[in-house]
Amino acid sequence: MKKRFSNIQSFLKRHYNLWTYEPIDSYPRYLNTLTIEFSDFAQAFSQKTDNFLEETSTSFQELFQIASYQSPTPLLNSFFEELKSLMEIPVETVSPLSLDHSFNSIKEKKRHEIETLLPLIKQKQALYGFDHFVDFGGGMGHLAGLMAQNLNIQGHSLDFDKTIQSKGQNILAQTPYGNAINFVHFTLSAQIEKLLPFIEKNTLLLGLHSCGDLSVFLIQAAAQFNVPYLLNFGCCYCRMNTPSLLNISQQAKDEAAVSFSDHALTLASRSFCEDKVKELKHKLKVRYFRALFQLLQIELTGDASIRTLGQTPKEIFNAGFEDYAIFHLSKQKIEACTDLQIKDFKERKDTQIKVREIIALDALRSLFSRIIELAIIIDRYFYLEESGRETQLFQLFNPKISPRNLGIWSKSKEAK
Repeated sequence: MKKRFSNIQSFLKRHYNLWTYEPIDSYPRYLNTLTIEFSDFAQAFSQKTDNFLEETSTSFQELFQIASYQSPTPLLNSFFEELKSLMEIPVETVSPLSLDHSFNSIKEKKRHEIETLLPLIKQKQALYGFDHFVDFGGGMGHLAGLMAQNLNIQGHSLDFDKTIQSKGQNILAQTPYGNAINFVHFTLSAQIEKLLPFIEKNTLLLGLHSCGDLSVFLIQAAAQFNVPYLLNFGCCYCRMNTPSLLNISQQAKDEAAVSFSDHALTLASRSFCEDKVKELKHKLKVRYFRALFQLLQIELTGDASIRTLGQTPKEIFNAGFEDYAIFHLSKQKIEACTDLQIKDFKERKDTQIKVREIIALDALRSLFSRIIELAIIIDRYFYLEESGRETQLFQLFNPKISPRNLGIWSKSKEAK
């Protein structure tokens, strides 16, 4: 794992200019900082004319299938081969559980996660015999209730949302195992010692998609308080508010690991690689409009700063770029143009070349989402290992359903 981490760091450092900022934020300077294979790729896409979004969505769908993509240039092929090799992580294989009809209201993603995670926990319980758990961020207690039902195990379901907890508590109260779960209204912050009263000598600390900083707090609690067992899946890296919670391992410090901008953390939270063509086409249209608007803003005001536009009403988005532009120019208090002026700007050859380069660069940049996520998660893996714990990193969920599928299992040496 040390060699893998070192190679990932080297890869990220070599391509730093491609992933650390949004192309729209620094175009055209962004293009000029790239090596020739990437700028050539973007410029080739900028020459597409007919059915641009249709053509591009198909091309990018192929691009995101990293395992099989064949670039027209040897340099890009070498980039893809290296990227593919760095992203290989063992897959934990389990036989998914089928939930009964009482869980039909659970969304597909959550259902898949529970059906896949529960058999893994059952395997670990058979090996180590833990008989108590703390489910941090347990929400309505779906996972906690199923653990009580299927594993004959008791525990606490912790969450900050009292309303959701109350709803889940009422549902579980109608089941034979409702009394096995203790719902606790709980907000975890940097004071990780607040978890101590819930930890017993044979506890599994569980965090299924602990958001932002919370995954790191759980990992630090496991290491510092010698929690017997930990199972954690991180998510929402873009919500990490504390830079000191990145590169927390000594290994990362020894490697002088890259720091991640807010843009990069947002990128790590994306899941473009598994997008279907229809979904990708919509995302490309959103980005096409946003890039066009940025160029229009610069044209009208000379201001190249990125402004938060907020939500666009569906009917305005579907009406076309002219309506989209007029709506957001008004919101941003920029003197509006006529439909015809906006249409002329949009159709100008130089505008089309620029916006297509931005979209192509954004697609290339999206390929770094998984490798940035891996750098973050492997750092957490090392932190636990350095604290003397037996630690495992693996993939579990189907990435087409639940893209944040990197799990960490960690056991203290004192635990059986």
